[in-house]
Amino acid sequence: MEISQDEIFILDPDMVLSQQAGTPPGMPDLVVEQASGMTDWWNPALRKRMLSDSGLGMISPHYEDSDLKDFSHSRVLQSPVSSEDHAILQAVIAGDLMKLIESYKNGGSLLIQGPDHCSLLHYAAKTGNGEIVKYILDHGPCELLDMADSETGETALHKAACQRNRAVCQLLVDAGASLRKTDSKGKTPQDRAQQAGDPDLAAYLESRQNYKLIGHEDLETAV
Repeated sequence: MEISQDEIFILDPDMVLSQQAGTPPGMPDLVVEQASGMTDWWNPALRKRMLSDSGLGMISPHYEDSDLKDFSHSRVLQSPVSSEDHAILQAVIAGDLMKLIESYKNGGSLLIQGPDHCSLLHYAAKTGNGEIVKYILDHGPCELLDMADSETGETALHKAACQRNRAVCQLLVDAGASLRKTDSKGKTPQDRAQQAGDPDLAAYLESRQNYKLIGHEDLETAV
């Protein structure tokens, strides 16, 4: 098709996906159900995160422009206001999934913080409650995934890696959590896993980072 003598090329998502690298490396002896709706490359939040991890974000492809605008203003966590907000916070800290679901359905917010200024996802990742992590990923805003705790600069993935919570780490990585983001001491989640004495977890995080880099090199070549 010609419009004003310029050629138009249509990118077929199915063709691009078929050219990406093989199955991503998994955690040894660990099977975790993927968080629904969070692993699709065409999800804007995940696409932005993966581009950032691979370094391709500096290229600013045309299909990213609108998505970057959508995420330029991150929402700020608020202290609990309503009784349902307080109930959600207590449910996450206590690991009570049913209470969390009930309070959320009754109007509680997932964008609240605890007394130490951590998000609900931070708490769930630190305690290792995979069901609550998955629920927050499925129902909460995308900003929570890589939100840094105001005191240490740690993301939820940092928290999970520090506690050697392998299943939670896999859930967060599958959801698109940044593997390269550093905390206030310049440490990545992989560094934290190594410091916590879990070389297998550190190796898994490194392998997933390398997989994303290889996948994006293939994608860039196809484009």
